[in-house]
Amino acid sequence: MANQKVPPGPTEPTAPSERNPPPLTPAADQLWSEFLGELSDDESWDHEFTPSPYDPGKAMRTFIDRAKASAAPVLIGVIRGNEDNGLNYWACVGLNWLGALAGPEAAIELEARASAGEKIYWPAASALEALDPARARSANFERDPSVLDHLLRFYLDRGMESACGFIDRIIDRGDASAIERTLKDMWLRAAAAKNFPPRLAERVRVLSQSHSSSAVRAAAANLLAEAKAPESASRLISTLGNNGQVGIGAIERLASHPESEYLLIPIVNEGNLSALSNLLLRRRCAGWATHPALMRSLLTEKLERPKREWRYEEHDVHFAALCVAELQDTELIGSLVKAVVPENSGFAWEPLARAFRALGTTALQALQSELAACPPGERRTRIEWMLDRVAKPYPRLKEMLENADSTFLRGRVEPTIWGAFRAYGDILLAVPSAHAAFQLAWIDRAFGSEIVPARVNWIRSLGFDDEELLAELAAPVASPLTGYRSEWDGGESRKRNPERAARAAEAGLPSLAAHWYRDDRYESAAKEQRARVRRAAARKKIPRPQPNAPPKYIAISDCDICKNLKEYQRSFVKLGREHEATHLPSAAARLLNRERCPICGTFYKYKFEYEFLIGGSEDEEILTRLTFSQARSLLTASEYDAIMRWMPSNLIHPDTRTRHYAAKCLVSHYLERCDAGAILSYLEHADPDVVLGALDFLLDASDEKETTPVLLELVGKFQELITSSHETVARWAGAIVDRLPKPLPG
Repeated sequence: MANQKVPPGPTEPTAPSERNPPPLTPAADQLWSEFLGELSDDESWDHEFTPSPYDPGKAMRTFIDRAKASAAPVLIGVIRGNEDNGLNYWACVGLNWLGALAGPEAAIELEARASAGEKIYWPAASALEALDPARARSANFERDPSVLDHLLRFYLDRGMESACGFIDRIIDRGDASAIERTLKDMWLRAAAAKNFPPRLAERVRVLSQSHSSSAVRAAAANLLAEAKAPESASRLISTLGNNGQVGIGAIERLASHPESEYLLIPIVNEGNLSALSNLLLRRRCAGWATHPALMRSLLTEKLERPKREWRYEEHDVHFAALCVAELQDTELIGSLVKAVVPENSGFAWEPLARAFRALGTTALQALQSELAACPPGERRTRIEWMLDRVAKPYPRLKEMLENADSTFLRGRVEPTIWGAFRAYGDILLAVPSAHAAFQLAWIDRAFGSEIVPARVNWIRSLGFDDEELLAELAAPVASPLTGYRSEWDGGESRKRNPERAARAAEAGLPSLAAHWYRDDRYESAAKEQRARVRRAAARKKIPRPQPNAPPKYIAISDCDICKNLKEYQRSFVKLGREHEATHLPSAAARLLNRERCPICGTFYKYKFEYEFLIGGSEDEEILTRLTFSQARSLLTASEYDAIMRWMPSNLIHPDTRTRHYAAKCLVSHYLERCDAGAILSYLEHADPDVVLGALDFLLDASDEKETTPVLLELVGKFQELITSSHETVARWAGAIVDRLPKPLPG
């Protein structure tokens, strides 16, 4: 009966409770009879496509307003029947509206009714909350998920401040599942987007950082992100990356931050391709590269073996192809080709075409090869169609910009398919464009995303020539637009909402303001903004980089990220002893997925451990720099060969760290091939830093049984190095010898 029509905004009686209410007057008795008739007619209405003209909620409201306290005995008599029917539901609603006037007997009966069945009867539990909150707290009916949802909605209807007290109650009881459900409630999220009291924000912030349940920490971080709380983007990303369950609101706010790579792990683990494609799109539009290794196996599976209920439905291939287009990963071309089948000609067709076009000539050649080998039939026809679609050149940049600007001026700022965000993103997929890059950042800024200096510098490097506008871009909006971005799209027709228009204008989107309220000032400001962006972006043309250009290799000591990281880094935080904590360097936050440096391509192994203890929970992070052989599975054969050909040049680099790491990489490479002779050349090297690099890797490898035969071939050299005048060389060589098996006597 929850779908019955209930009049909004019930009036709360202020009169004291009456133990002996007067009997119903004839007039009130007549109103009760009218309610019963209205309810009967409403339940008997049997016209599938025509809503019922009867309104039992209105009739009950009229009865309560006239009868007041004398209505209580009638309603109590109904709920004593313990029947789960429409009359019982409306009796609970009526007592809810009566509030204190219903008296203590009603509270007793409501508690009994709520707990009478196998499941808690939520209408009675909600009514009890209105009549006697203390008795309701004692009964703890919110332990039932359905009741919890209704009670939270009950308090939200009273206002956010009232809801805060109820949420405090849920948090203080310490039931992780109830806290998680509360924080993920759609009504709370919607209310928090409009009004997020500081005391509630602080409680949620503490939950996000210190609650023992990872699900609670994730739910709290998602709520903070969605409510646009003044919380560090880095901290929110770290919390979500370590605890999973990344929501749409969090992606919209955080994806444009360079550290949003950390959000990939929980999304990939969940297999949520829709969220993954959204995250990748927003990262690319912010200028951040995303290494595809983490996603390859998932995308291969979804492209080649999608799950679907019927042939042409919108299924895995749709979103997997969108992901491939964003990653532009040539390793996935084979899976894309396999996905060009008749079953994927529905919703998946355009995303597949988008992916092939994004991958360029290599993808086109793969389709041509497949066509040559494909026998006549329906699949061959599909490949021919795809070739025809992919071979068509992109529209001219001027035409694409005109289309995107036109969409932006109409106020279609952020809808998924037909909005300006996707249109400007398509331009960047085809060619570097300062105009598109700035507009994308401007939209992100209006919705509360942090615009970091690196993104501003990237836009500037594309040829954007208006420093005042770039400075404004870098400054956060005082009152960013709240809620999901799609909620601000009103379609093609204009709306009339002055309040929304004013908020959009304040956030820097006058075209969106004009969409919500026709005003010459908004339209004029929108056109002037577009003209200013065009002028700033027209000064300089940036050629598109060639896809097969040779990679630029950078030594770790010349890399802005890796030069600030050691071979091994550890952080340790114990709750209650934060002053003693050690943290990873800030450079670690710039690694892609805590796995690879986006500048020089060096790989790392990241390990996070969380232990809940009564005396104070402990967090530990360990970051270890890997050799390229250790990260071999994340590289193509050609990439690995090219890196190893370049690596010896680092042995004469002026920086000690680079020479040390180069020796580790080369020894790792030759140890994998059981080439003791090649390893010996690094142990005999004239540079002690090269020798130390070789010993550093071999010391770790000496714990592995499969390396023992190779190391035993080198034992004579290790014993020689034990006598070295270099203290560290001697100590590490001795440690290796101690770990190796001793020869049998005789």
